[in-house]
Amino acid sequence: MISNPTIILSLRQQWAVVTRFCSNSHSQYMSSCGSFINETPPESFFNLPLLLAYGVLDQVLEELVEQGTVPKPSGKPSLGTRMIASCGVIPWKDYDCVDNGRGERNDLAHEGKLLDREACFRFISAVENELKAWHIL
Repeated sequence: MISNPTIILSLRQQWAVVTRFCSNSHSQYMSSCGSFINETPPESFFNLPLLLAYGVLDQVLEELVEQGTVPKPSGKPSLGTRMIASCGVIPWKDYDCVDNGRGERNDLAHEGKLLDREACFRFISAVENELKAWHIL
């Protein structure tokens, strides 16, 4: 779907960060002085890969607009307007879930409303499913 291999590589590298942040979320180790350290990130940590996942999606749609696959959205360019412009042009597996996640992402980014881990993973997974279907990942 995206014709530029350099852009695809960049998007895949960015997605690798999302994946890394979603895995290995628990670590244990012994310090040099013999203390056992157990680290588990707080629930709010997973809001970071959620933001990054929607950033990747936004870049994908922006590139599809630039190469002419998706029509240029009317009004102020944003993830939401790009998503709307892409409907009927590219195949969405679960547009509604991704769009709901976009709304939650906006609440997080603009109002500081945190999501729990489960919600973050649900929306990240929905974005990942789209990127796989579009042969980005």
